[in-house]
Amino acid sequence: MADDVKEFDQVVKPAPPPSDLQEQPRPPPTPQIDIPQTAAYKKFMGETNDAYIEILKKLSRVNEFNIDVDGASKTYLRHKIKGKEYTEIEKLRAKYATLTEKRRFEEASDIYIEIYEKCALYYLGMSKQDFENGDLEEIKKVCDACSHRTLFPLPN
Repeated sequence: MADDVKEFDQVVKPAPPPSDLQEQPRPPPTPQIDIPQTAAYKKFMGETNDAYIEILKKLSRVNEFNIDVDGASKTYLRHKIKGKEYTEIEKLRAKYATLTEKRRFEEASDIYIEIYEKCALYYLGMSKQDFENGDLEEIKKVCDACSHRTLFPLPN
């Protein structure tokens, strides 16, 4: 070999063995907040849940929804969804539950929003832009009502 020709390992140095690698600093752990399950808290959550159920009962019978998007009311019609779409949403719900159990809350919150974004798309035909600029409280109520109606269809 000529003197000006170098072997590959002379040009590109091999990676150091694992023991020589510096450990990368880890981000600080997310603070964990445990809410005490007092009688007052349980009563509050029960009342909140009961009120939400009443909202779902009313909305699940409706096919037309007015939702605030960018400060203007937009009308959306409820669509029946396909089994494939429902399965996709349910898989996201399962992933959300798993991440929450593992206390991986940042990842779980991304999945939570994705669930409602998909629900809004499939049930209402809502665009990503409208979802991002819409009233999330209203979108969530409507999506929950649509999901409830899928599970418990109205009597004929």
